[in-house]
Amino acid sequence: MKATFTFLFTLFLAFHLSGQTIPEKYDTPEKRSKIATEQMIEALPLSQGEIPAISRINLKYARIVQKQVIDPELNWWSAFFKMKEINSQREAELFPLLNDTQIRNFNKLKAKTRKEMMGML
Repeated sequence: MKATFTFLFTLFLAFHLSGQTIPEKYDTPEKRSKIATEQMIEALPLSQGEIPAISRINLKYARIVQKQVIDPELNWWSAFFKMKEINSQREAELFPLLNDTQIRNFNKLKAKTRKEMMGML
């Protein structure tokens, strides 16, 4: 979960900080949160009953990232630490909603995502 969220926002942040145009697929908090939720449904997996709450949390934090990181055009260093803080807050809201298997799947996804991101930088 966090990995998906982190991947999407790190990708967005990489485009933002490099001055490149953000792909339309990722250009709004709503689009980013929808993609994150869809990926979490498949990877964790999420039950139908879990989806609405997870979706709301994803949207909440996508909007926070937009407001606190992207819109102010933070430098890379500041953006990194702000994203880390925001992701910790998001994880604190998400983890109580997940079972142990989902958290393990999240950690696997997180490790995979980190490797992919390192390859992009």
